[in-house]
Amino acid sequence: MKINSISLLAVLALALTGCVKVVPRSDHPFNITVSKVMSYQVHLDIVPENNDFKYYPGVITRYDYSRYSCAEIFVDAVDKELRRMYEIQHTTVPFDELFLYTGAQFYSQVNLKADTEYYAFAIPYDDQGRPEAVVVTEPFKTASGKRSDITFGAELQGSMLTIIPSNGDQYFVDYERKKEIDEYYYSPYYYYETMVQLYWEYDFLDYFLVRGKETEDISDYYDLTPGDRFYLVAAGFEDGTNSDVQCFLITYNGKDEPGTVEPGPSLESYYEEGANSSKSSVRLLNQPLSRSPYGFCPLRSLWRADSPVLSE
Repeated sequence: MKINSISLLAVLALALTGCVKVVPRSDHPFNITVSKVMSYQVHLDIVPENNDFKYYPGVITRYDYSRYSCAEIFVDAVDKELRRMYEIQHTTVPFDELFLYTGAQFYSQVNLKADTEYYAFAIPYDDQGRPEAVVVTEPFKTASGKRSDITFGAELQGSMLTIIPSNGDQYFVDYERKKEIDEYYYSPYYYYETMVQLYWEYDFLDYFLVRGKETEDISDYYDLTPGDRFYLVAAGFEDGTNSDVQCFLITYNGKDEPGTVEPGPSLESYYEEGANSSKSSVRLLNQPLSRSPYGFCPLRSLWRADSPVLSE
């Protein structure tokens, strides 16, 4: 199964050494066009002059990109993180088929930050599957957006999970087993970004946007054993994420027992982990799911009773 568009957002760690020049758009066979710029999303056309090479496209904030001293370090960090992500996907699909593209790509990047400067970028790869030490960029800035001050509480009684928002603003909420997020997403915040993009690409994000108190029986989607743990993520959402993302760690303690609800890891610790990770110096959000094996994404939410049925 494939999703028709690709998406990612790179949140970067500080680069220190080495340098090659960033190749201007006119010096490399790419044309990157930005259109339909809104508060939290943008449409991108990435068109190479020919189909003779593969490349990796994405989006990054101007601030994060400026923290790299040059293109070579940025490209190397992106490639290392892609290969790290490839290793955890448990697939026999070749790396280039999973992450790299040929020909024109037309897609929308969602879940951006309002009133923020970004670069759309493309990194070409050679015939041996190695990235060239250049990156082609196109700047844009998202529009201003209305910020929500919504916050959340959560309760678990037996298998009944209740989300309690602080006001009537619209919000996105989702949850997944902790072990699945730890293995496939390494952070509940990365899981949040990925799910928002995925649901948007399938054109049923609206099924996961709610207002007011929301109660759901998690045993409808999971076989539960006392001690099972889940991450729950929630954030205000109006045309895009317009509040802080809040995370809870929830433990199921038995059919008739109150569950345990405690704060999940902070967003700050997530970014610090990415910056200090020994595995990679770049954190890629919104995993390009368009070519991932379906099994890579353990999506309980896709089988909610009121959701559209996915087709192969």
